[in-house]
Amino acid sequence: MPSFADRLRTAHQSRFVGREAELSQFENALDADVPPFAVLFVHGPGGVGKTALTTEMRYRCDDRDVPVFSMDARNVEPSPQAVEDALMQEGLDLSDPAALPEHRAVLFVDTFEAWTPLYEWIRTDLIPRLPASLLLVLSGRTPPPASWRSDLGLEPLLAVRALRNLPRRLGATYLERRGVDDAVRDRILTFSHGHPLALSLAADAAVQGDASSFDPIESPDLVGTLVRRFLERVPTIRHRRAVEACSLVRVCTEPLLMALLASVDEGSDHGSLARDSSGNPLIGAHDLFSWLRGLSFIETSAEGIFPHDIVRSAVTADLRWRDTDTFDELQQRARSFYLDALDDATTAPTVRDDGSDAAQGILTDYLFLFRQNPIVRPFFQRLRDEWNAGTPPVRDGADASDREPLRAMVTRHEGEASAECFAYWWDHDAAEVHVFRDGEPEPAGFLMQIDLSAVTDDDREVDPAVEAACRFLENEAPLREGETAAHFRFWMARDAYQDISPVQSLISAYRVRYYLSTPGLAYTFIPVAEADRWELLFAYGDMQRTPEADFTVGDADVATFGHDWRVVPPQAWLDRLAGRDLSPMMDEPEASSPRMLVLSRTDFDDAVKEAFKAHARPEAMHGNPLLRSRLIAESTGLDAPADERIEVLRARLDEAAYSLDSDPTTAKYYRAVRATYLNPQPTQERAAEHLNLAFSTYRRYLKRGIQHVADLLWRDEIGDGASPDD
Repeated sequence: MPSFADRLRTAHQSRFVGREAELSQFENALDADVPPFAVLFVHGPGGVGKTALTTEMRYRCDDRDVPVFSMDARNVEPSPQAVEDALMQEGLDLSDPAALPEHRAVLFVDTFEAWTPLYEWIRTDLIPRLPASLLLVLSGRTPPPASWRSDLGLEPLLAVRALRNLPRRLGATYLERRGVDDAVRDRILTFSHGHPLALSLAADAAVQGDASSFDPIESPDLVGTLVRRFLERVPTIRHRRAVEACSLVRVCTEPLLMALLASVDEGSDHGSLARDSSGNPLIGAHDLFSWLRGLSFIETSAEGIFPHDIVRSAVTADLRWRDTDTFDELQQRARSFYLDALDDATTAPTVRDDGSDAAQGILTDYLFLFRQNPIVRPFFQRLRDEWNAGTPPVRDGADASDREPLRAMVTRHEGEASAECFAYWWDHDAAEVHVFRDGEPEPAGFLMQIDLSAVTDDDREVDPAVEAACRFLENEAPLREGETAAHFRFWMARDAYQDISPVQSLISAYRVRYYLSTPGLAYTFIPVAEADRWELLFAYGDMQRTPEADFTVGDADVATFGHDWRVVPPQAWLDRLAGRDLSPMMDEPEASSPRMLVLSRTDFDDAVKEAFKAHARPEAMHGNPLLRSRLIAESTGLDAPADERIEVLRARLDEAAYSLDSDPTTAKYYRAVRATYLNPQPTQERAAEHLNLAFSTYRRYLKRGIQHVADLLWRDEIGDGASPDD
């Protein structure tokens, strides 16, 4: 009886057509005593059939009993150690030459472009250590880099095959094998121009629908039209919604799909069978996820499933045009899902199984949702072109060998005076440096940030940027105890400087991660050489021009953007960005709009005392600064009526005071506060008598009780979870 693997092979080969030249070249290498090449590099655009070809190659290996090792680069972190660990799991232990295959074997690596940062390491280190009996087959979207082709040792052993669309005769053979009616084959062939994915999608639509009515029309949006035609034939509206939801996010998982489709579950909970408006049972997220995985345009990675890029673009554009309300709802649900996950990941050191920072991946998924915003889109489009044009960089720690190359980079882009500031901060405890590498000897770029809460007067005299920022903080936004401010003093790419580039995108992602995960962060500053270039995007990101923090170094005038995280905390900032994606117009705030107050600890304590004094007379609280503090703004917003904010303030005072009663060491303080303000006696003397305390003892308890309440509320004001000191 044939095995399931036999059935899979039969199904594959019943539909596989063409690629005779590639297969012949590969089989000749398998059969030769000395193969004409050691590395076969197959490349081509998405959907052109690379995976189908390498799958057929594996079957040709099976026919010859040639051992096969297979890896998908998307599932392995792009680092030398991770690659070697993955090879060992496959049975290729490079540290033990005796364990490597002595006879012909083949290692297939799919989606090879995911290892772009490792191209030079693979060329100079990995490939020379592979056994001579092993053929290496690499498949990806981009051709090998020039350094591979110019390597005098590797070039003669490198075979490169660029895959193109299928010729018309092979496209016709494929459609015949798929059972597509003769009446529509010519129209599909004309429409698809032999693009394998387009042929597959067209065959799906034609076979599932009425062949006589299937009429693809001439359109540059080839796959988009096919996908829309296919979605008209999905079993139910819920299946269609699943495809749309999967297309909106970078990578879809089953829990994420469940969260996105909750919008059509009509309020059902997971403990009961959800039904649609007609009373029919709704298909669950598990079954829909399985169904999605079987679609011809859905790809799978270690992170989840995702549609082909051109399919994603078509589906999202169609949904946004056809059903804006559903598009907005799905977007909002995705944001909520990621923000909840970000909150979890940034309140504890959550680490993925592969060792990477979970929050960074979640942040990448969150930012992906903003790619179509009309303000952000041009930057995303250019950035995508930049990523595809070269070797993507990776973030790394700095070491001593980076000092001179980075100093030279600063000199080249900003001048010697700025480079002297860089050299001063290099070994300073207040500075932190992140380097970005792309396989070249010189770093691809770097970021140096300064902790302004840790600088001295001497430091300020050395660097005009730090002096200007510290002076701004002193005059406009003083730091409170436990708060910090960061100046992203140097940030640049080797070639593009501060222009749009892969390095710039990684620096931006790191900064956002820093905003979300740094306790006590009060203010951040970003200096830019050309304010006009960044003003629109920074305004979208709620980074305000702070001309008081501008500075001059050497002959260069540098503009500065800043953000007060006490006025707009990280969660409110993320919500504001989300709202701007749904409604990208950034209206100027009304002049009368209240602004959050950033109180010093002394002013905050005084305001708590005054609030207690007015507790029994709410009308007397109208001028209390706490009504415009973060403590109240996060509950009501600053636009809420004053009476509503006063009630919230009174409730916060009550809650904090009542908490003292639960601890025997502070219960006596609570009783003093209660008898004076919460359930007041006529005078403080009567309160002392009521508590059976000497007046001096009563006054001491009352003072300590108010201070304990202020301590508790201050922790909420600054977002500090530490316990207050007695």
